[in-house]
Amino acid sequence: MPVMDATPSESALHQDTVIIGIVLLGCLAQWLAWRWRLPSILVLLATGLAVGPVGLGVIDPANLVSDEILFAVVSCAVAVILFEGGLSLRLNEFKRGGVPLKRLLWIGVPVAWLGGASAFAALYGGSLELALLVGAILVVTGPTVIGPLLKQVQPVGRAGPIAKWEGILNDPIGAVLAVLMVEVVLARGKLDAWGSVVLGLLVAAVVAIAGGLLCAWVTVTMMRRGWLPDHLHGVATLAITLGLFMLSNAAQSESGLLAVTVYGAALANQSAVSVRHVTVFNEHLRTFLISVLFIVLAARFTPEQVAILDWRVFVFLALLVLLIRPLCVLSATIGTTLNWRERTLLAWMAPRGIVAAAVASLFALELSAAGVPGAELVEPLLYAVIVGTVLVYGLGARPLAGLLGLRADSRGGVLFIGAHGWARALARTVRDAGYPVQLIDSDRGKVAAARLDGLPAETFNVLSNALEDEGEGFPGIDCMLALTASDEANALAAIRYAEHFGREHVYQLAGTGGASELAQHLSGRVVGGGKLSFAELQHRFGANASGKVTALTESYSLEDYRRENGSDVWPAMVIGADGRFEVVTDILRAGPGDSILALTVDRPPA
Repeated sequence: MPVMDATPSESALHQDTVIIGIVLLGCLAQWLAWRWRLPSILVLLATGLAVGPVGLGVIDPANLVSDEILFAVVSCAVAVILFEGGLSLRLNEFKRGGVPLKRLLWIGVPVAWLGGASAFAALYGGSLELALLVGAILVVTGPTVIGPLLKQVQPVGRAGPIAKWEGILNDPIGAVLAVLMVEVVLARGKLDAWGSVVLGLLVAAVVAIAGGLLCAWVTVTMMRRGWLPDHLHGVATLAITLGLFMLSNAAQSESGLLAVTVYGAALANQSAVSVRHVTVFNEHLRTFLISVLFIVLAARFTPEQVAILDWRVFVFLALLVLLIRPLCVLSATIGTTLNWRERTLLAWMAPRGIVAAAVASLFALELSAAGVPGAELVEPLLYAVIVGTVLVYGLGARPLAGLLGLRADSRGGVLFIGAHGWARALARTVRDAGYPVQLIDSDRGKVAAARLDGLPAETFNVLSNALEDEGEGFPGIDCMLALTASDEANALAAIRYAEHFGREHVYQLAGTGGASELAQHLSGRVVGGGKLSFAELQHRFGANASGKVTALTESYSLEDYRRENGSDVWPAMVIGADGRFEVVTDILRAGPGDSILALTVDRPPA
């Protein structure tokens, strides 16, 4: 029965079902993307198209809320996403990006804008103003697609940090530019409208920077003086973000996106209070918002919009990917210290995301209502660009990074907290098995000994801020193993690196009183069935420790391994037949084709 013929209670029930279904589909799509190692936006867009009018037709956002309400919600969600993106920006990364990053903003953005506008005008004609509007929207890449892409590619060198900063900063720049171009289009290209663009950009920058810095100062002051209880920090920053977004937009149209980005970056780079818990809160909120919004926006796509597209969309996409983006990167990085491999990888990292989708949908409605010729083409063309760029960059960036030698080892390695003798022996064995390792210890003597063994090692305290910055730069490492003599240091390392590697990839030794002594929420996964403390392992392997890898076969089973070795070894990890390894936490499970990586003791010859 159509929704319009249903009773109010039936209609409300139908809306509840659809909304809950969208949330469940978003969660499922995110899980499938993780499981299949695909860009999440790709799976989300495919899901939205599949359930929308283009596919099965089970979800039609037009029957849920009006376009005005939908895009008001989308605008607020984009503000939250950009605030979270700002929280991930670190000044040390900006300094690492150096001149290339700055040039990508003040040279690359104009090149991308004019290049996209030229391609649109050449293929579709129409007014110059409409072409410049499309080019402005296409400037936007954004953290919703760059972040997952970087996690998938795991690039080494400067290309990754530069791409992250560029993606987060050019989101608000492109959005503000697009809003101002709408004014020009609606004014039919009058000279005073062009003057308002220049003035608007300057005013937007001043309003956004001043508002963002002021809100950051107020937030830090409230936290530092205890005016705001800990349990309200996440909610309060969310409320301030939305309030700043609204007030900044009231002062200058669409300056709110830049303001919330400045707010997030200012909070992330101050040292008066910790905002780690705020970052975690917003990361979870961002994942939820992206999951829902991409499905809803993709489900708005109609068969009529698909029918508008023809062969020209493929030429347009090819020009963006193969000509305009490389030209943008080349013009911004020529004469800099970036090598050709880093430039090539950077030229293959410009997918469009949620901000481009939201801005395109919002402005398409406004232009169509004003009767602007060609306005009906804007939304479907830009959605096609979003899908196309995510496909091209999402599927091609990782292999390209591998060919260029800029991808971290695909077989994730181990970060060892502790560089004493038997920890070094275990690390050498992991390294010799073909996996990257990194050791950290506060004792310079142990670090020096590790380096003499050819192991990468750094002198850090687990409470050091330098450790947090360095943690972003351990390529190929995807889990942590805390092996120090201090239960407290192991727990602190587990807490700190749970955010970086995920709780399921953070391990530590049992406490001196056993695993039951450790608070579950304050520790990592406990190795060795909870029975192996530092003292126990030091007693067994403290002298002449070494490691060995034993392959299991049909003729040499796990039972044979146990019978042969008994308690003389600590089976620390299992290397699967597919090359992936896992740390043994409780019961040792392995079969034919697997290998057991264990710590043992060198026996002197009889």
